[in-house]
Amino acid sequence: MNRLAEAKSPYLRQHASNPVDWYPWCDEAIAKARAEDKPILLSIGYSTCHWCHVMNRESFMDEETAAIINRYFIPIKVDREERPDIDQLYMKAVLAMTGVGGWPLTVFLTPTLKPFYGGTYFPPDDRFGLPSFKRLLITIAEYWKKDRDRIEEASSEILTYLKERSKPVEQEPNQQIMQEAMLKLSSAFDPLYGGFGEAPKFPNASILLFITRYYLKNKSRVALTILTKTLTSMAKGGIFDQLSGGFHRYSTDRFWLVPHFEKMLYDNALLTSIYVDAWRITKDPLYRRVAEQTINWILTDMASPVGGFYSAQDAESEGKEGYYYTWTKEEIDRLVGSKSFNLLYGITEEGNFEGRNILHVAKEVEQVAYELGLDAQQVEKELLEARQTLLKEREKRAKPDVDTKILTSWNALVISALSAAYQAFDDEKYLEAAKRCASFIKRGMVKSDQLYHSWCDGEAIVKGLLEDYAYLTNALIDLYESDFNVEWLEWSCRLAEKAIELFEDEKEGGFYTSQDENIVLRLKEAQDSSMPSPYGLMTYALLRLSAITQNEKFALTAERALKAAWGSVAEVPEEHTTLISALDYRNTQPVEVVIIGEHKRAKHLLEEVYQTPLLKRVLAQSKDGSEHSTLIPLVKGKTLAAGSPTAYVCAKQSCYPPATSREELRRILSTL
Repeated sequence: MNRLAEAKSPYLRQHASNPVDWYPWCDEAIAKARAEDKPILLSIGYSTCHWCHVMNRESFMDEETAAIINRYFIPIKVDREERPDIDQLYMKAVLAMTGVGGWPLTVFLTPTLKPFYGGTYFPPDDRFGLPSFKRLLITIAEYWKKDRDRIEEASSEILTYLKERSKPVEQEPNQQIMQEAMLKLSSAFDPLYGGFGEAPKFPNASILLFITRYYLKNKSRVALTILTKTLTSMAKGGIFDQLSGGFHRYSTDRFWLVPHFEKMLYDNALLTSIYVDAWRITKDPLYRRVAEQTINWILTDMASPVGGFYSAQDAESEGKEGYYYTWTKEEIDRLVGSKSFNLLYGITEEGNFEGRNILHVAKEVEQVAYELGLDAQQVEKELLEARQTLLKEREKRAKPDVDTKILTSWNALVISALSAAYQAFDDEKYLEAAKRCASFIKRGMVKSDQLYHSWCDGEAIVKGLLEDYAYLTNALIDLYESDFNVEWLEWSCRLAEKAIELFEDEKEGGFYTSQDENIVLRLKEAQDSSMPSPYGLMTYALLRLSAITQNEKFALTAERALKAAWGSVAEVPEEHTTLISALDYRNTQPVEVVIIGEHKRAKHLLEEVYQTPLLKRVLAQSKDGSEHSTLIPLVKGKTLAAGSPTAYVCAKQSCYPPATSREELRRILSTL
């Protein structure tokens, strides 16, 4: 066993039995590279990455390959989920060098941590137009000896390029950019199958959140079509687990049919929030069902006994990708024997994935009922029984491995999703799960007033990144608006203050991704990725906090961040939708709703607020006009009307008469 046997990360421990003399990312490894003047082989991946597993089996478990690595390099393994800041920097370097990125990420560094060559997966033999990994290693080792000056020059050029690209171009933000982003996204939209572009297709949660906001602002039929077509197609496709809920990572085709089968916590948290919003807008029962099934998967398969949620579920089981989720027709016929099921879920002898069937909604219930001459309710009953039978059978199979890391940022997204679902569907178990998760983070992920990023095996490691502070600051506001425990809001304010201290660029504005000053280049990245930009969400969270607490410092910091990044936003607005949404939030007139009275007695008023989609809702609750008035000035002086729980609404520079009934409040909110 190598050094990784002592690592907390499940991904690093997957490589503990490699003959490669791996180090985790640490000062010892970097010092050794400098002392021995050897290049660093940096390998970055994550525990549920299929091609990471392949390269591990083919190369890192191979004695001959390991001998070459150990002789000529200092090998370092990084879990990209544990250190997204390191991954982001070197992914940018590889993209700059090759134009191609992905995982496993393979990067060669000088002892001073400057990248000079890289790629993704390399095969054990020459194939796919790629050199064998062994040949590549030997070639680089030879270059290191013979042409060191050229390597040093190349690495300096790459780093200079990355520094120039990461420099903010300050510019005054303009609201028109929202329309520009929408036009670009509309042109990339696939009107037949939803989503954007061709295969592979990703859920693109950041874009869907932006599209939702754009619709609410403009009541755009185009935006609503993009949103509903995409969400409906995904819900009916193989990317959605039709038996137990939850979304796979992405679709390998244009049709959302054949997924890459890993399930990531952050995807499912973000998509839950989006489906809840879509249900609020359309009241389509499909969206509610998908949101509830996805939450059920999170609460069932990803919940840790300590209160947080695990990171991911593998694509593979029994050495085969997707085996756990797929079926032969013979299996389905033997277990359920239902023509209705086969027609609705597109079951065939030949299958749609390596001779097996991925369940997907090929036909509607009414269509199946018509074709078979059955009653639609009878078909629904038959389908439900068949799904339950298959789910029980599937539970007997070897389950895909779960990465048991608990990440603060991803758990914060779950808190937001659970809060949204509680507010929309009035299910207390969602609120209780959100509170348990937040309490665990406070208990287990905070040391000496610092938030930590990753928790595993009873220990929090890696000091918090911007994404942790941004996502959790935002999530705690969501949680406060659910149970009105002012401690969540107070903690959110403390996190915001700490984030400004740790990450803000005091000279030029904006936020660094990491607080680790030993990284060769600290990035300020406002661009969205598979998750909303932490830079953008930190800006948004500060604006939300400013609106409810009237703390001017938060608003000014957010304003500086908007200006600092706006040059990049103007270049590619469709890739900065989170920051554009933050700008739109700043420019939108707030709808301030203050509920006075006991929480339980005021529930009818809160339910009306929760069911009304509002672009800039500022929501507070107090037993009377004095409780929490220092932190939340909006509640000051407001009292019960006629001894009843009362809603005070202010919007468009005016305040409405106090409302004590749900109907009165509905009339007011419907005009906004």
